[in-house]
Amino acid sequence: MNNHFIKLATLATTLLLFVSGCINPTENNGVPIARVYDKFLYANEVEDIFPENVSQNDSIQLLMAYADRWVRKQLLLNRAEKNLNDAQKNVTKQIEDYRS
Repeated sequence: MNNHFIKLATLATTLLLFVSGCINPTENNGVPIARVYDKFLYANEVEDIFPENVSQNDSIQLLMAYADRWVRKQLLLNRAEKNLNDAQKNVTKQIEDYRS
């Protein structure tokens, strides 16, 4: 089990370093841990997903699962936006303007 944890920690660290080293975000919102096109998931956005007294191994698994779900969601949203016609895009923009 200890060997498995070391491999998992090494993989997570490598992933984080690779992603943060390859990304030059336009805004400095912290350390990016995932990117899909022009969208970034920052470390400070995932701090609240960890329950108290969680082990390192569980933390890594939680982070990887959360990042995976976030990436899949961003890819689906990107694909959906490409399939919208101009009228639908206008409604989406109006909704976004209303929310802000």
